[in-house]
Amino acid sequence: MLTRLVDFAEALRGVGIPVSLTETLDAARVLSLLGPRSREELRCFLSTTLVKNSDHLEIFASLFAIFFAPDPRSPVELCSQNSDDVNASGILMPDDEGLFDTARTTLLEFQQEIVDAMVENDLIRLKVLAANSVAHYSKFEPGKSLSGRYFVHRTLSELNLDALLVLLQQRLKSKYPDDEISGVIMAQVADSKVLQFQGMIEEQIVSLMAIDQGIHRMARLARLSLPEDIDFLRASRAEIDLMRKQIAPLALKFATRLGRRAKRTRRGTLDFRKTFRDSIGYGGVPLRLTYRKPRLIKPEIFVLADLSGSVSSFSAFALQLLFALTQQFSRVRSFVFVNTIDEVTSLMALSYESKDLVGLVSSKASIIDIDGHTNYGTSFEGFGNRFSADVTRRSTVVILGDARNNYHNPRAELLKELKIKAHALYWLNPEPSLYWNSGDSVMAEYAKYCDDVVECRNLRQLGDFVKRVVPT
Repeated sequence: MLTRLVDFAEALRGVGIPVSLTETLDAARVLSLLGPRSREELRCFLSTTLVKNSDHLEIFASLFAIFFAPDPRSPVELCSQNSDDVNASGILMPDDEGLFDTARTTLLEFQQEIVDAMVENDLIRLKVLAANSVAHYSKFEPGKSLSGRYFVHRTLSELNLDALLVLLQQRLKSKYPDDEISGVIMAQVADSKVLQFQGMIEEQIVSLMAIDQGIHRMARLARLSLPEDIDFLRASRAEIDLMRKQIAPLALKFATRLGRRAKRTRRGTLDFRKTFRDSIGYGGVPLRLTYRKPRLIKPEIFVLADLSGSVSSFSAFALQLLFALTQQFSRVRSFVFVNTIDEVTSLMALSYESKDLVGLVSSKASIIDIDGHTNYGTSFEGFGNRFSADVTRRSTVVILGDARNNYHNPRAELLKELKIKAHALYWLNPEPSLYWNSGDSVMAEYAKYCDDVVECRNLRQLGDFVKRVVPT
């Protein structure tokens, strides 16, 4: 167990979860004091000692399922061995021979058995039924280089969870009054029970895969990523929802750093002339320093975001971060473009909490004109003609986009004019820097007029940009 624990801690560090040697020793000490427990209790003990950020719990659970997979031949937990239905080896013994033998029953009969266990909330029986479902329907083939998702999908397809849900809802109707509220509760209960059974099937598949391929190989193949390391442009819908939760803490960090910088400058700069004039009364010794009255000027931010399909996910995250900081600046002005540019400041101020922020802005803003392909040159020209007079030395301009211009004229000289007028000009590019200046990318044309060009593929890099712009 100690070796397994050390390997598990190393795997957590491998995906970016900070686990120190001291925390690993604490976990080992807890296990030695508490002794053998159920797998669920083991998961709770280890998560308490090894995980410090709740956003990392999902990755922890995935790796825990691999490193501490239960024996698929014995689906009953140690803590359940008090049951009369469990023999000395810990394997459930059915009352009637062949009761759970899927080879001797029809699919409907097997589904009815599962529903009976769900209604009775018999978790031991459900685990055995999940094990039988995998054994009969997954057609698991040891040695095959197939992912666990393949076998899970095959099992669930054969088992037909939709039909199982309908059967469960029919059985639960008798337990609830016939009214709208009870119907909603019944539907939620049925969904949760089916999802719980699906989780048991997935756990069983992971156990088989761990035995067949080895836990270390499975951990490598899982390719798990923390929310802050997920690529904006390749994120799934579930990953996007997970990353969206990281925006508020990142905005808070940015705001805190800005507050520290403002506090340091609250006293103002030293007034040499008045200090030396006052020192005459002390024989020319400047015993008391005099400071000028500080001028706390909050900067203006101009955000120009490419909303073309290739970078829209990235733009959504970056926009939400910047708009969450509006109270820290005198003004945040927002502009979106594809091949023409439009200002959406008032719209964003009202709707930045929207999950479909890009879709909402795209439907309201005029950003496509005739040719629907991205054109940075015409967009920058439109910004210069309509809005560049508002850019001053107090303004920081942030451009979000991949600089892929579809072989149009980049009009880089327009950025040069913008850089002269602004306090700073930054460019955040969601593409790997290795791909810059390949194909229709003109990043090099624009980079020479920017204070900084940053690869910004995930939340970690976005956070690094925040630290760079507002140093402590």
